[in-house]
Amino acid sequence: MEEEFNQCESVESGGGIAAYVGNQYYYADIDTSQIIIKGGCKFIKCTTQKQGGGITSLIQSKCSLIINETCQFEECSSSNADSGGGALFISNQQGGSLLIDDCKFNQCTSQLGGAIYGNIYNGSSVIIDNACEFYKCVSGRAAGAIEMHIEKAEMIIKGACVFNQCECQNNYRGGALEIMLFEFGQVTIDEQCIFYQCKSISGGGGAVYAEIQDGASLIVKGGCKFIQCNCQNSWDGGGAILTYMNGNAQLTINECTFEECQSETNGGAITI
Repeated sequence: MEEEFNQCESVESGGGIAAYVGNQYYYADIDTSQIIIKGGCKFIKCTTQKQGGGITSLIQSKCSLIINETCQFEECSSSNADSGGGALFISNQQGGSLLIDDCKFNQCTSQLGGAIYGNIYNGSSVIIDNACEFYKCVSGRAAGAIEMHIEKAEMIIKGACVFNQCECQNNYRGGALEIMLFEFGQVTIDEQCIFYQCKSISGGGGAVYAEIQDGASLIVKGGCKFIQCNCQNSWDGGGAILTYMNGNAQLTINECTFEECQSETNGGAITI
């Protein structure tokens, strides 16, 4: 049965659902609790004044949250200027995991991370897989679709996911993604993901902006495509990808296609 959360609202966090999985005082494999949201659940115009218009989740220990089977987030939003995640806010600590599989995010908005905002640390992971689609998600500041802060943890986006016409505004970066990679964090974008007409207005990185430092790495491979992405009014440029790197950081771009990407200044496709 399809569950529907229609125009639900919270003042604090989690307009539709606030999910706290695990106990911060448990360690190792003691707690492996799991929450599964599936079966075509819909979050429609859910909103919060702080973070996670559809769902807010804190995942501790080795616990996990799974969102799959065509769940949809339609026009969900968060309004706080200092936090984000129009559809989903996630905090993974001490090995927690999030799987988003075959889901759609349609016209979600936030100041940071139009669809998803996350912090993942210490062996935690986020996997976005199986043709997830982000359509016209918008941030008032950074990351039209996803903003993620990663330290000693990993995010994987794969399985022909699509970022379609996502954008960020107001002198910030990352039309689709803003990725902040700290000590030994890793992000992999793989398996024919598509960034189509994503743009950064008054900032660099029309599709992807990444800060990579202290042994962290960003890998983009496997036939990913960047089509007609652009950045406007940005000295940094990077019509598709803009990165800043230091401290033994690594960037790998392999077997990807850039078509008709544009920058008004530097790097029509890529600025490093």
